Amino acid sequence: MEQIGLHVLPPEAFMSCAQIKINNGGSGNPPKVAIPGYIGAGDASVNVNIYPPYPSSYTCPGPAVWRG
Repeated sequence: MEQIGLHVLPPEAFMSCAQIKINNGGSGNPPKVAIPGYIGAGDASVNVNIYPPYPSSYTCPGPAVWRG
């Protein structure tokens, strides 16, 4: 899992761990992305101003949540 620090530009990337739960035998095949590499340097989601005035909306970078 990758976490992105938006408090500085360019954004800082931090690797971290996540716990996942496998259901029904784990035979799913969700789409994959490369870390690093799936977010471009000019992507608006990582070049957002997180200080006042706050943005009225925000779209997280990366692929959609897989519901398979």
